[in-house]
Amino acid sequence: MPTIQQYFEFAQLAQASYALLESGLDESALKAKGGFSTLQATDFRSSYTLLSHQPDTLFNGDFSASVFQSNATGEYTLAIRGTAGILGDIAGADLFGIAAQGVAREQAVSLYRYYKELTTAAGQAVTYSNAELLMLAGLKSGSYDPLTTSAAYLELLASTSFDKGLGVLPAGAKINVAGHSLGGHLAMLFTKMFPDAVNHVYTYNGAGLGGAAAEILDIAGFSGSTPNANVSNIVADQGWDVTAGVGFVVGSTQRVFIEGSLNPIHNHSIVNLTDSLAIYALFAQIDPSLNTGTLGTITAILEASSNIA
Repeated sequence: MPTIQQYFEFAQLAQASYALLESGLDESALKAKGGFSTLQATDFRSSYTLLSHQPDTLFNGDFSASVFQSNATGEYTLAIRGTAGILGDIAGADLFGIAAQGVAREQAVSLYRYYKELTTAAGQAVTYSNAELLMLAGLKSGSYDPLTTSAAYLELLASTSFDKGLGVLPAGAKINVAGHSLGGHLAMLFTKMFPDAVNHVYTYNGAGLGGAAAEILDIAGFSGSTPNANVSNIVADQGWDVTAGVGFVVGSTQRVFIEGSLNPIHNHSIVNLTDSLAIYALFAQIDPSLNTGTLGTITAILEASSNIA
């Protein structure tokens, strides 16, 4: 079972996925787009090494992710960003793509391709089986019917021929995956796509899976799954949360206190959830008997001290 400290640490990784890291693990980038404080950014840069950053482009469906390696443990974490535009995140990929179709389609395909690039030797052409291309075409079109996926299949056949390996992750490496909102949804989807690669998945206010997505993956032969014990979903307990609860979730869900607001975007924010988990982690340091099984004890204290009844 993860610790409260790990809930906090991986929330920071999910938050860092919002930073524009094309120039490296830059403190100003963590502060500008990641919402980090100066002290938080300095500590994060000393704790992790950035191994890869995939910025969003016109061609990858607004998908962005980064791979970090812990300087303390050597563990790898794939941190997947939610959609850059908040309104796009709420009204587009999250609610329509996930609730109506079961998956954020373009981002799901980009996630799969990015992981294949991460695990292929640097500079080497990424190879896809026919089953993989059919599965990706199904996700892209929203159907596994050959009559409706043929155009998507041919498009993928052409575009994936340019995919080159990055050589970032060693063969057989178990990784952690973290994501907020849409990123949490994609992290959950990763457990279906690459179950053998998962060490642990952490989602924060993440939307679930559902609709055609699970059926397409099963029909295409991607029916494996990550044990529920290896997936932790953390959800803000205050106010109307925007995406958490959409679809079915893999793993367990823990609700944590945040200082609620009438603004639903505030309640959905990874920054506020991370800040709250920092307080939870501090309580756990003061009293080591507190753990993820006793979050309610800390929640009760925070609720009692809140200025909102």
